[in-house]
Amino acid sequence: MTEWHVDSERRAATDLAVDLNFSAHQIAVLFAQS
Repeated sequence: MTEWHVDSERRAATDLAVDLNFSAHQIAVLFAQS
């Protein structure tokens, strides 16, 4: 149970990092186009 909880939190943190990375990329693309 505890192991699954830690794994779940790690996955959530990874998803968040991916989302932030994607957002930063989108912003960079917008600036590059303007």
